[in-house]
Amino acid sequence: MKPEKLQKTISAYQKSRIILSAFELDIFTILSENAKNLETIVKETGYDKRGTEILLNALCTTKLLKKKNNEYKNSKTAEKFLVKGKPSFWGNLYHTNSMYHKWSNITEIVRTGENKKESITNNEEEKYIEYFIAAMHTRAKIQAPQTAELLDLSKITTMLDIGGGSGIFSMAFINKNPNIKATVFDLPDVLPTSIKYIENEGFSTKIETIAGDYLKNNFPGNYDLILLSAIIHINSYEQNEELIKKCANHLNKNGIIVISDFILDEDKTGPERATFFAVNMLSGTKNGNTFTENEVKNMFENANIIFDKRIDTNFKGTIITGKKY
Repeated sequence: MKPEKLQKTISAYQKSRIILSAFELDIFTILSENAKNLETIVKETGYDKRGTEILLNALCTTKLLKKKNNEYKNSKTAEKFLVKGKPSFWGNLYHTNSMYHKWSNITEIVRTGENKKESITNNEEEKYIEYFIAAMHTRAKIQAPQTAELLDLSKITTMLDIGGGSGIFSMAFINKNPNIKATVFDLPDVLPTSIKYIENEGFSTKIETIAGDYLKNNFPGNYDLILLSAIIHINSYEQNEELIKKCANHLNKNGIIVISDFILDEDKTGPERATFFAVNMLSGTKNGNTFTENEVKNMFENANIIFDKRIDTNFKGTIITGKKY
């Protein structure tokens, strides 16, 4: 890497922080539909004048704002994706911002091996869950239908969506095969948010929800398909071994386990998205990591699940399936 590119890479956080701070401060929502000058923005928000002006001008450099006659206005991109209440609003950026703050702890985590979770209020925890589920839902609007299309669901009538969040994968699978009855299994604190999404999308009669911790509690009943989407990276290798054994115990004959996640190359130095996501798990979880295909195969083998196939997708993830015979 050339020194110029290295310097640019090291400084990349600056643009990200500018945009995320503006998002946190609702700048794009404040400027929705109407251009405003600095004085009006400061009067409406109570923000510091000097700080606000510096941030607004920097946002113009990112091309998310435009400045004309000393008035600031959203770009088309900002108006479409960064304004609260818009149909295409990127609510997932709340979660991205939370991740940004957690990444600042990576140095200490690597030094000590400890990930010290900050003490937060119940209200903050509730908001975090809401933001996290919103982020996963937004990300999966494209990914979930694509995943469904890549799988043979013709013989599936029951599925368990572990850590299913908003239920969007269950919805996509049902849209492909309306005969499927799905169960979203997630933590008690998550399910109220899950139910809202399921009801709003009109799937209340097709998707039920059950509260539990997938590492501690057994699953109700047996299923033709068990989905682990964005789940194994939260856990250690040993935890995943136990989880997949539990899944195997609740699979019908010829049932399949579907893992959708970031999969490392065998030497664990790539692809970039998978190595970086492992760092994200280092900053945000106690045991999380990303794993290689052979590690997943070993998890299957220890649960008497036969490796079926690997599908590399165009949404920066990999699908690995296993069958119970």
